[in-house]
Amino acid sequence: MQNIPLWKICCYFHSGKLKNLNSGYIFRGEGSNEYQLLPSALRKNNQEKLLQIASGNSENSDKREYEFFQRMAELELLRRFYLKSNENGLKIYPTDTVSTFDEFAIDELIKGVINKSWIPNNLENVAALAQHYGVMTRLLDWTFNFNVAFYFAAVNALNNICDTGASDKSMVIWALNYDELSRSSVNKSLKFVIPPYIDNLNLKAQKGILSYWKSDPINEEDMYKKRIDRTPLNEILQDNYSGDEIALYKIEMPISEAYKLLTFVNTNGYTTASLFPGYNGVASECNESEMINRARHILGQ
Repeated sequence: MQNIPLWKICCYFHSGKLKNLNSGYIFRGEGSNEYQLLPSALRKNNQEKLLQIASGNSENSDKREYEFFQRMAELELLRRFYLKSNENGLKIYPTDTVSTFDEFAIDELIKGVINKSWIPNNLENVAALAQHYGVMTRLLDWTFNFNVAFYFAAVNALNNICDTGASDKSMVIWALNYDELSRSSVNKSLKFVIPPYIDNLNLKAQKGILSYWKSDPINEEDMYKKRIDRTPLNEILQDNYSGDEIALYKIEMPISEAYKLLTFVNTNGYTTASLFPGYNGVASECNESEMINRARHILGQ
């Protein structure tokens, strides 16, 4: 898609051609158009890290490309997150799937992976909470508020500028037709998770919602046959959605306008401190000024 100047994007969303996106859509902001619409647990460049964290072993093996072992690694991360949260007195959503400390219950965990669709319904909220705090899952973060997506696109773009020095690339706003896809036939596979906001001030402030493409159960005879599907969501929808409405927009903006975009959303009240309520958000906002100034210097702004 052709790059669209910032002023046009803002006009479109507030009063122009994309006004319809203010209702019925959810949004995701990316700091680079080089990122695929793919969750962290399924990104190829995260595979070594995922296996290392889950099992302490990332040695080269054909097993790593099979869906069964991928799910077991994801399940182990969720299990650790659940148990450690509970151990430290943090509120966590009850689920029998990962709540046991019994190391001999591994057979039950395996049954939960091979006999059910992935992610199991009773793990959705645990996975959503873990995802929000940086654990790798196959959930994608979205927001009901496009200003929040603008913020994340701008901040991540400024970070990218500082890391690479590149100012000739694009940042992206994805707009997913939530209302339409919730009604269409793809709703059997495309699942949405809205965790209880009362339990998470960050998600409440960010108007968060998460999505994932539900994978079919694995038969025991297919444990060493079914390979991991790393298809990005935009390509999945292209192959599986046949409705009349547009399912997904990809809106690209020049990365050189990242500072202007951040200033725009900050002026509207969407700042690091407001989107991450509490002392950590305030401290992060104070500390990010140095990064922003470096990016502005690179951009010559």
